[in-house]
Amino acid sequence: MFRFKSALRYALLLWMVQFGATAQGAYVSDHVNVQRSAQRELDRIRHEQQQRRILQQQYQPLQASEQPTFQGRGQSCLDYQQLLLVGKTRVDIEALLPRAGECLNADRLNQLSRDITTAYLNKGYLHQSLAFEPKGQILYLRITEGVVRSISGADAIVNPQMLFPGLQGDALNIHRLDQGLDHTNRFLSNRVTVDVLPQEDGNIDLLLRNTSAGRASGYIALDNSGSQGTGQWVARTGLIIDSPFALSDSLTFSASHSFKNRHFDPYSRSLAFQYSVPYGYWDFSVFGSISQYRTALAINNNQYELDGRTWQAGGRVNYVFSRGSNHVSSIYGQLERIAARGRFEKSVIYLQSPSIVNAQLGWSHLQVMPSGVLMSDVGFEQGLPWVSGYADEYKKAYRKVNLNLNAQFHHRSGQTLWRHNHELIAQYSPDFLPTIKQLELLDRYAIRGLGRYSAAAEKGAVLRNNLYLSVSRGDWDIEPYVGFDIGVIKPTPATDTVWGHSWSVGLKLNHRQGAEARVEFSKGRFKEDRESLSDSSLSLKLMYWF
Repeated sequence: MFRFKSALRYALLLWMVQFGATAQGAYVSDHVNVQRSAQRELDRIRHEQQQRRILQQQYQPLQASEQPTFQGRGQSCLDYQQLLLVGKTRVDIEALLPRAGECLNADRLNQLSRDITTAYLNKGYLHQSLAFEPKGQILYLRITEGVVRSISGADAIVNPQMLFPGLQGDALNIHRLDQGLDHTNRFLSNRVTVDVLPQEDGNIDLLLRNTSAGRASGYIALDNSGSQGTGQWVARTGLIIDSPFALSDSLTFSASHSFKNRHFDPYSRSLAFQYSVPYGYWDFSVFGSISQYRTALAINNNQYELDGRTWQAGGRVNYVFSRGSNHVSSIYGQLERIAARGRFEKSVIYLQSPSIVNAQLGWSHLQVMPSGVLMSDVGFEQGLPWVSGYADEYKKAYRKVNLNLNAQFHHRSGQTLWRHNHELIAQYSPDFLPTIKQLELLDRYAIRGLGRYSAAAEKGAVLRNNLYLSVSRGDWDIEPYVGFDIGVIKPTPATDTVWGHSWSVGLKLNHRQGAEARVEFSKGRFKEDRESLSDSSLSLKLMYWF
């Protein structure tokens, strides 16, 4: 009898591995879902921060500052034998200066003034003065750079030493100023601005202003994004604390719990946090999450208990190496640990219980355009054989390349405002990957409408598109929209390719007091092993920010 039970458990475990890794018309494995939910809670935190950052971005056309005009006859050479530069310069302008013996006339000197001003603008220095000072046969060009004399307005939320390290006593660079303010875009309850106050001696005072509505804010939400086994309705909550340690830092918590009216009381729940602290062009963060589930599997009128948990923790460093009026480029590194365990009747499902350590290096770019924003991210992930899971496959190191492109544009047609969002998600790995690291094709975060199925693989790409019609009525923003998704995956080692596509129609409502609602109907189809399957879904979401 014991051998029979062991054999039955083993057969069921193998079936569940196949059940959670391929479509085959079966419902999604709850264990696969709970593994991904830990990562999705962290992704949700980062997505909200990214959206707040995007809302603060505005296209800034290059504006020339006032330039000195040299009075004289335009083409006639002036009676100066030499031009000398006076003053300290942080921008290399030697190549712009006249060569020895070159004719110095009013046109040439005015062009020199424009070139120097442009060179300073390109480097982010907006406050400098140029003056021509003739003395005998020598013409002096004096450059006075605006130096930050003081930074005032610091409080428990705004920490100038963390936002603008080393700026006081240095020439004002608008890119350094924007970088510090960009860190404050993570705040929900505080809005930070700065007044630039030039002084008569050429120095500059900075006055920071913080419009505060408190230190903490949060949200509650309800949606039907859960699985059938653990409950489709999911309650969520989140808390965002601005500058908890007076470092202009940010601490975010989020939690979710599904509910279902059954005596067995199945559930899926998760908890995640992220803490970030800025330092000029640097940003340091730590994060963690844990998720658990319990459900039942019915086979031949018998119920078997399934349960599992996944935890994740790591650290991330981001450095902005290039910043302009309308772009930000950065590199990042991340070290992460993930440990998962799934059980069937208290027996571990070995192939779905990986323990992973990985390192990531990546490049991200934000480009602001007159009609929208383009974001791109390319990352390389290396699995490290520092720890091993239950299965031998997970003891091997793996390699993976990720690509994410996100474009958000808007345009007007008469009195009508249209918004369209496009997102491309792609990854490639020549190695076998655990489920949590594969690209899922059929869930609501990829191709909508097929969330009851599962198809994941090491290689693939998904393109998601939405077109919104934006209408404002009083305190409400009303946005009906249509969507179209398409994607493909191919596992390692290569077998049959899985294709999928879907269309969606929906309505999004936003109230200026913090209420949000969304309803969406999606219908999709996918093809695997020459078999074509279709499905549809109706998703609902209610949220309130406080």
